[in-house]
Amino acid sequence: MKHLLISLLLIFNISLFAQNFSFEFQNEFNIDARDYPISSTQENYFVAFSVVDIDDNFRTNTHLITCDINGQIEEVMIYESPNEIISLSCDQILHLPNGEQLLSGIYAENSSPPYHPYIMNIAEDGQVNWAKKINSGTVSSVKIELLSDDSILVLLRSSGVSNHYIICKMDLQGNFSNINELGSFQYVPKKISSYDGYFELLFVDGNLMSIDNDLSNINWQRKYYNEIGIEYSRAENGDYIFVSAQVSFPGYMTVYRTDADGNTIWAQYIEAWHGEEQNQISIFDIVDFHFIKQDQNGNIIISANSEGGLFGSLQMVLDADGNYISNYKINTYKNKMSLIDTQNYLVGGFQNTSSYNSSNFVFEKRDLATSYPCDSIYNYSIASGED
Repeated sequence: MKHLLISLLLIFNISLFAQNFSFEFQNEFNIDARDYPISSTQENYFVAFSVVDIDDNFRTNTHLITCDINGQIEEVMIYESPNEIISLSCDQILHLPNGEQLLSGIYAENSSPPYHPYIMNIAEDGQVNWAKKINSGTVSSVKIELLSDDSILVLLRSSGVSNHYIICKMDLQGNFSNINELGSFQYVPKKISSYDGYFELLFVDGNLMSIDNDLSNINWQRKYYNEIGIEYSRAENGDYIFVSAQVSFPGYMTVYRTDADGNTIWAQYIEAWHGEEQNQISIFDIVDFHFIKQDQNGNIIISANSEGGLFGSLQMVLDADGNYISNYKINTYKNKMSLIDTQNYLVGGFQNTSSYNSSNFVFEKRDLATSYPCDSIYNYSIASGED
């Protein structure tokens, strides 16, 4: 891998609001509008793009863009293989306590099968410490997460059985240990939440597991129903807050709160549509969720994604008891979200809907429960969802 410092992007519109930022920049190249990650530390915000040669679907390099807390671009680093036949995508950035970063994505020769996940370790100054591909023989990317004991958790598909997942630990040199296989889970892991001494692992089919940090014990496992999307987090008092789309085509949301043992406290079923008439054109058809989060005021904010991200993202705000407060739709496309804290989050999105994009990219820091003039407000209906 090599890297270099380059001024790649031209910023042409910046606006500041409520101590947050929103800006657009024009990219000079075609970039993959599907698998770009965004992330944050206390000092900086990050977005990584894979540059694509559309003619042969070849990803030539990855651009890691660093912004300060006001949204000003500080530097752009380019990472690529010295072997010109290697195609690399990037879909996750993980920041480590020692200042290093891990990038992960998909590795391929000439954009042809077999595809392999890779992990790359980047030093605090941007130098590449090491990069390794994992011979799992699968197109699925590796998922990495920092646990409460500062160890690195890794999940990837088994190379022998396609519907099995390998769960293990990784040190700072990229060596694996504590390798275990997770049964016959046919769905990909969606979210890893770290707590003191253990973590929780949510799969896209609704399986939620609590596992000790050393991977020695599964504390419990529960299954939550959904058809086309599920997300969860923990409230400040330890309650669980979930949102799922339990009906598909169209997909609407059911938001529910449970105690620590999984007993339902309340549940609400919510439909949303734009304009006066609710029909197939006006409804917000949910296909999965970006996040559900309790903010600093105790309210619950849900961010729902549309089919392929082609219709923006709908944010719904409820109070702690499930009562409706407000909603707004973010009108950029193929959005990615990254929570910063209980008040703010990052949003990335595009000004058009192509899969390979060379036009305006919008990067924003927003208040969790606040809408802005560029957003749309939807009509809604809300009813008990406990059945």
